[in-house]
Amino acid sequence: MEFDKTTVYPSDASPTGYMAHFVLDYDGDHIPAVTGDWMFSEEHYSSRFTAAGYWPHQWRPGCFAHKLLGLRQTPRELLNNTAGEQINPQSFDFDRDILRLGIYPMVKNQSTGLWEKEIPLPGGVYNYRFILDMPEDDPVRMVTICDRTNPPLVESHTGAMYSQISVPFDPARQTEDRSFELPCAGAAEGRIVHLMVPSVSGTDADNEVFIYLPWDYDEHRRTPYPVLYLSHGGGGNASSWLTEGALKNIMDRRIHEKKAASMLVVMMDNEYFHWDNKGRCIPYLLDALIPYIEKSYNVRCDRMGRAFAGFSAGGFLACDICLSCPSVFGAVGIWSGGRRGADYFDAEACRTMKIHIGAGHYDDAFYSFSFPLEDELSARNIAFTSYFPPGGHQWSVWRRLLDDFVTRVFMK
Repeated sequence: MEFDKTTVYPSDASPTGYMAHFVLDYDGDHIPAVTGDWMFSEEHYSSRFTAAGYWPHQWRPGCFAHKLLGLRQTPRELLNNTAGEQINPQSFDFDRDILRLGIYPMVKNQSTGLWEKEIPLPGGVYNYRFILDMPEDDPVRMVTICDRTNPPLVESHTGAMYSQISVPFDPARQTEDRSFELPCAGAAEGRIVHLMVPSVSGTDADNEVFIYLPWDYDEHRRTPYPVLYLSHGGGGNASSWLTEGALKNIMDRRIHEKKAASMLVVMMDNEYFHWDNKGRCIPYLLDALIPYIEKSYNVRCDRMGRAFAGFSAGGFLACDICLSCPSVFGAVGIWSGGRRGADYFDAEACRTMKIHIGAGHYDDAFYSFSFPLEDELSARNIAFTSYFPPGGHQWSVWRRLLDDFVTRVFMK
């Protein structure tokens, strides 16, 4: 078969039942490659320090998505019991060999002139980009582009964006069902609003914001809609949950199935504030973003109608919000992050908040932050809900945590 664009199709030649055929129109000097979040492992090969390192063509039943983050050493600002320093992902020292995992060189089709690569994949959503150059064979410096035949859902003013493919789940051949993150046939679709929301302090420029509006959003509805404020992680931006997190698929599906409340999801850019949580991120959220949303949209303005969640650097922010201003939000999701420092927090106010703690079972954050946070909350008799799906520090985990949060915690 010949394809003129990236296509997913059923294939008996694939152990999963499906093949992804990637296509790139490129006439540069280098051999291009395709890279994506498609490395896998098995339980008995997985820990916070190890993963099987199975490539897609090595996948077999029982495998799940898992790739090590690749940090040679945990940065001080990510260690437990630190003072909550600003997070600078640009300073992290990565293991280049781990970063090279999942990179497939492409082959030129002489009849069409297009570069191609076929990869067998199990069900789920996969983020991918094409690599046009890798100076000095350094994956940190690789030059990448999105797929022009399959552009990202939205375009952001900052940071890298990814194309996505959706691979169906075949229960006869596959074991890990990730259908919750796939497009839902028959579901009414929500829409995405892109805008810039100014800071009230005058010290910061307008902040990029994306808003998911549910399919039934009605500015005149008598009952206002709940709102989830959702943060990306370090190195991400306001579009990350849309271009990498499959948020629209998840929300469309769960609202259609009536497993989640019809709600707005507001995504901001905290990388812009350099993760200065107390000095910039939280003041912007409380003084600028929430007032803007509550003035512009038909949303609830009470504590129980608001939630905040985030992963990694956004998980540290979520924890800071939980501890420093629990009277603002009725629910908080702290994912792949936790408490840094020993700041006082209002335990009594936290007892009336729905707290959701999560991380990949093989994520270092699971041991370094989730466990200590659970211990501290338990010691103070503060209830919480936890979920630790298989995987590491990666999108396949954070999608599951979002799904769990909106179907089991917020507005439940």
